[in-house]
Amino acid sequence: MGRAVKVALNGEVLDLENASLPVTERGLLYGDGIFETLRLYGGRAFAAGRHHARMVRSAKFLSLPAPPPDLFLLAEEVARLNGHQEGAVRITLTRKSETTALRPDPNTSAATTLITTRALPEGLPHMQRYGVAGRTLPYPLRAEGLTLQNHKTINYLPSLIALRDVPEGEVPILETTGGNLSEAATSNIFWVKEGTLYTPALSTGALPGIAREIVLELAARASMKVAEVLLPKKALLEAEEAFLTNSLIEAAPLTSLDGAPIGSGAPGEVTRLIQELWAKEVLKDVGGEGSTEPMS
Repeated sequence: MGRAVKVALNGEVLDLENASLPVTERGLLYGDGIFETLRLYGGRAFAAGRHHARMVRSAKFLSLPAPPPDLFLLAEEVARLNGHQEGAVRITLTRKSETTALRPDPNTSAATTLITTRALPEGLPHMQRYGVAGRTLPYPLRAEGLTLQNHKTINYLPSLIALRDVPEGEVPILETTGGNLSEAATSNIFWVKEGTLYTPALSTGALPGIAREIVLELAARASMKVAEVLLPKKALLEAEEAFLTNSLIEAAPLTSLDGAPIGSGAPGEVTRLIQELWAKEVLKDVGGEGSTEPMS
């Protein structure tokens, strides 16, 4: 028999089959919660401080208790027990079912915390090396200026709908009600044109991704011009190259949109540079190595 899968529920490490939540859990009934997904390198959570800070900001916005920093150490332990030292961890925090009232209690003193881990997707190295195709949707899934969109809540239905409505293997590219690019279903978007690195402004409903934040810093250190913009999908089609970012994929080339190549249709030089800089950032932060290989 294989090892039992472990989770951590409210600070206690349990076998998955022994972990349970009450049917009145507000995360289940109302999506009343937040989460973070982190990449592990050599058993250590990359950019844990950044993820914790974002989780604290979102908890404050939703009037949830701030997550303790030791959740991230516990996450590393659960990953070790599951053999996911080179994997991913999710930390979920929801409002406990202390009341049956619909109105959230702004004075919630305790929250439900859940830690789960998993292996990285099998196709990730291929994606990072050769890239993926993007596909826009026939409807918008973001609106400009809505503050809630800038928090990583467990309300994930828009992204799930987007993933359902594009061909398997393609990445949904989300637009706003105003016709501007926002983000991909589970990642942020960057593109390059005439020496400038572009990304949609957060006002488009794009999540302030931790990988997005890191890439903006890496680009600035490399003396790249960076612009956060409101632009339609035409900007992507006119770009010289593009890539997607999140904590698991790091930086992965976006090589086409709606069947049309972006630039040459191959990963570009700036994407390769960001991948190399990311690997160095991982080494500095946790002592491990980024997973991307140099592109030829």
